[in-house]
Amino acid sequence: MYQKIEINNFGPVNHAEIELRPLVVLIGQQAGGKSTIAKLIYFFQLIPSEFFSRFYSSEREWMDMTQDLIVPIREKFYDFFGSTFHLPNFKIIFYYNETHSLTLSLTPNKRIDAHFSDGFFSTKDRNELRGFKKSILQYKSELIDVDNPAKKVMLDEQQANLLRQMANKIYEMFTTRFDDSLYILAGRNATVSYSETFEDLLKQSIRKKIEEQGGIAFKAKEQTIDESLMLDFMQRVLRIRQTFIKSGNFEGMITMSNSTNRGKLILANRLVQKVIRGQYANSEYGERIVLQNGNYVYLKNASSGQQEAIRILQDAFLSIYQGGRVMRIVEEPEAHLFPEAQMYTIQLLVLMLNSLPGSHLILTTHSPYTLTIINNLIYAAKVGQNNPEQVNQIMPKELWLPNTNVAAYMLHDGASIPAIDGILHEIKAELIDEVSNEINIQYESLMNFDTDGE
Repeated sequence: MYQKIEINNFGPVNHAEIELRPLVVLIGQQAGGKSTIAKLIYFFQLIPSEFFSRFYSSEREWMDMTQDLIVPIREKFYDFFGSTFHLPNFKIIFYYNETHSLTLSLTPNKRIDAHFSDGFFSTKDRNELRGFKKSILQYKSELIDVDNPAKKVMLDEQQANLLRQMANKIYEMFTTRFDDSLYILAGRNATVSYSETFEDLLKQSIRKKIEEQGGIAFKAKEQTIDESLMLDFMQRVLRIRQTFIKSGNFEGMITMSNSTNRGKLILANRLVQKVIRGQYANSEYGERIVLQNGNYVYLKNASSGQQEAIRILQDAFLSIYQGGRVMRIVEEPEAHLFPEAQMYTIQLLVLMLNSLPGSHLILTTHSPYTLTIINNLIYAAKVGQNNPEQVNQIMPKELWLPNTNVAAYMLHDGASIPAIDGILHEIKAELIDEVSNEINIQYESLMNFDTDGE
């Protein structure tokens, strides 16, 4: 069973059921609920790591449901979605697997009620966690009085091994694990178009606002999810930029990569250059796009499409280079891009997904081009089964997208409508054509009054 989320009466969503396949596409008009659903999915996927952090930092040996799970869930929810005192009653269920689910609703006094399904944490699970935690606390105690450097290193290694085992156990209980998660908001050109000084001030402002709200009662909290996500994203961008400088940018990472990964990185770099129409270069002098004629433009002076796309492209490339399992949510990957550049951007994201087994990619989009591009990749996987060499010449096999890995939903009037055709196993063509059909109808109606054409 794939993971699934059910949402009832939350924000703009009246009712939605979303199955989480490796690629999930959320389609619909603005303010239709796409971002609300994406942020809820991100919220639920972060809970295992939140639980790990809270349980590890406590001085208790045993797991406390209230302190280690319920309170952190409430705090995280308020940070993500703000005060619940003005909200109508809602019900959100996240199914981590067939038997393990978490339900969120409101208590009579409008506080978050978090309820795990029966048997989510078995006695065996609790005992194993207690065993790990007891040993970790013992190592912490021993380290306080250790003066011998060699023994300290040994105890540190043993403690780190126990932490890995405890983390693995928690992820096993939630049947989900991502080595790295990132929510890439729309408006990401903020990390490019502003000067570094302004960027530092913006980060400080966001951090200060979040810290200030941390001490305010839940009732008074305002919505901070976009600010929190933007701060996380800006911090990630700083690390990405430093990595590219130290590694010699895209070309340097390709040179340092192993033979297994090199072909994918070469393809990824080719897609990047097609999107930004040049070669990315980053140094102590700033980020630049070097054109084919040798001239260059600083990224802060580049087009809005190049600025919006570059962080997506860098992150996807770096994810392929580093490996692991990732969770990526990307809002409007098509923003400010010409259709051809949209195609290469989506292809790079799918290349990342295909290169990292166990990863998840969630896209929110308004663009019919995005849907057509995904359908082409699905179709390539289908016809490539019988004609692999010929299809590979048209569409590299690294980009093929099995239809079983794709789920798509149209958000309309507060409801989610499955958007995969049951026969073709592609995103329904009528959804892609819906907007253009309406435009054509308007045009044909206007033609009735065109006397010049008679």
